[in-house]
Amino acid sequence: MQQRQAMARGGDVTTRVLSAVAVGAHQRVVTVEVGEGAQKTRLVLGVTAQQIN
Repeated sequence: MQQRQAMARGGDVTTRVLSAVAVGAHQRVVTVEVGEGAQKTRLVLGVTAQQIN
């Protein structure tokens, strides 16, 4: 799993990729955790070569 630091709106935001599952040749379902402490949010993203939903 990857852990990255990013700058957003003047503050530090922690982003972690929790899992990534291939569902096709160029498609993945990715679970990402954003934020720290009580402000953590988990996102489930559909990722293709053209877009992220």
